Amino acid sequence: MHVSVWHYTYFFQISMDETPAWMVCTNLLNKIKSELVTEAMEELDNQISKRNIDVKGTLITLPERPEETDMKMFIIRKLVSEVGKIRELYSDLAKSDSNDSKIVEQRERSRIFLLGVEKIVLLMHYESMIDSWSYDVGKMAGLNDAVEVMKGTLENPEREELIRFVLGSNKMIEEKVLSDDERDILERTILPK
Repeated sequence: MHVSVWHYTYFFQISMDETPAWMVCTNLLNKIKSELVTEAMEELDNQISKRNIDVKGTLITLPERPEETDMKMFIIRKLVSEVGKIRELYSDLAKSDSNDSKIVEQRERSRIFLLGVEKIVLLMHYESMIDSWSYDVGKMAGLNDAVEVMKGTLENPEREELIRFVLGSNKMIEEKVLSDDERDILERTILPK
């Protein structure tokens, strides 16, 4: 007796062009987050090079993380947590209207330092928004359009403010942090309804 067995083989092919919209958005947000942290570290380096910040001491680091990154993030977190005290200490000097050359020099350094600290604080504030935003994006797995995913997660005005910051950032434009398609997604996200 002869038994014939038919084998059916199904081939499934996944095209990379069919990346789910929520994944496109998560990747976009992660790029933004990474750039925000990088810019905060660059501003810290700028303040250190101008000698507006003096770093003393050492930091115990984990072997798998670069010591320099650990140190910078430690200092940035410290600046962010102490921003109220920093503003209080330096704002009077920054507002001084004395014409004494020494005070004028200190006033300018104070202003530059305060602007640098405010920039770092803003960048880290925006960076801190990304994780919860990515979580919200993940809940939009049923949508097929990245713009609709992003629009569906614009639940507070700060997210739109962050998009406007990213789109207006000369540094992000010059360094081509986002592709043209990613910038287009952001631009269409904040278009009036």
